[in-house]
Amino acid sequence: MYIYPDHFGSVSDHVLYEFCPCFRLEYVCVGAVTEYDQNQISEISEAFNLYDKDCDGKIALNEIGIVARSLGRSPTEKQLQEYETKLRNEEIEQIDLNQFMGILKEMDENKEDIEDLRKAFKILDKDGNGVIDAAELRHAMTTIGEKMTLEEINEIISEFDTNNDGKIDFNEFVTAILKD
Repeated sequence: MYIYPDHFGSVSDHVLYEFCPCFRLEYVCVGAVTEYDQNQISEISEAFNLYDKDCDGKIALNEIGIVARSLGRSPTEKQLQEYETKLRNEEIEQIDLNQFMGILKEMDENKEDIEDLRKAFKILDKDGNGVIDAAELRHAMTTIGEKMTLEEINEIISEFDTNNDGKIDFNEFVTAILKD
């Protein structure tokens, strides 16, 4: 969830980062603010403030997805649940604008990862029908990867193929690649 900094300004920053969840999230968020231009910050701030019903500068964790979607992001329910669980584990019940921008930054980075996976999927999906079958996987593994037996290819397909149709669709591909 967190982007760990390469360096700290001082030993006390390092200690605070390691032992104080609020400082850790704030450290990440400061970097996020610099990733957005002034127009983007204004747009994010406006959307955030629309959902800050009691005007205390914070939103509830269950509103992260609503605000993110209003800004054109498409987090999955699983991703939102992971954010919420991580924050609750650190005893954070509401987030401020800077913390929200840190989460948005992470969502944007995840979106880039998904686009890279989409490109890889298209390379494997030779006939462009939206699924990878055994023949396409075998072709890819013999031309761009290591040679595999049909049994090994079928093993990969059965591991990735969660709906058991004998093929790997894009969602199955992403889920299998990104699983822990």
